[in-house]
Amino acid sequence: MGDWIGLVVALAVGVPLLLAAVWGDVRRRRRSEGPVEDAGVGYLTASEIAAMPAPPAAARHDVEAGTLLPLGHADPGFADADGRVEFSDARILMIRGAGLTMRELMVPLSRHQPLVIVAEELDPELVDTLVANRRALHLLVVAVVTPGDAGIAELTGAEPLDVSDLKAGYVPEEALGRAATWVSDAETTRIVPAE
Repeated sequence: MGDWIGLVVALAVGVPLLLAAVWGDVRRRRRSEGPVEDAGVGYLTASEIAAMPAPPAAARHDVEAGTLLPLGHADPGFADADGRVEFSDARILMIRGAGLTMRELMVPLSRHQPLVIVAEELDPELVDTLVANRRALHLLVVAVVTPGDAGIAELTGAEPLDVSDLKAGYVPEEALGRAATWVSDAETTRIVPAE
């Protein structure tokens, strides 16, 4: 009879402990696998981006110094509410050749500094993607399309890179030009070189 008492005590203590452990595990699993909170819109259409307001106008600086060039940004979508793009301490990426995609721009964009992309030719889809990122994410980027370099390399110290260099992920900091101030509108650009 003594053996039965030990079995009854083991069952009386063990079963409630087992049930408590199972119940706790079920609750923990429900919390971790519970309903996913809505993360918001994951995709924006071109019409939704076009309907977004332009980035707010930056504090205007009196930029009479520097060099005025007769070229503007590649798309009006880059401009702020005043129709201008104004960056301080901008990096200038000069690109030789065609065939540039957003993938090649990930390295220079990841540096989280204002970036000016100067190229002889840019795919309209790439320009649209950059404009969408400028408007939706307030990414500090502007693209300028110009034949040749229009003297930008000399003003900023930028080293033109081939698209093949960008495809290989080769974007050394020394190849990026610098401008203390970059101001552009649809028709003109003023560059104050960094010292």
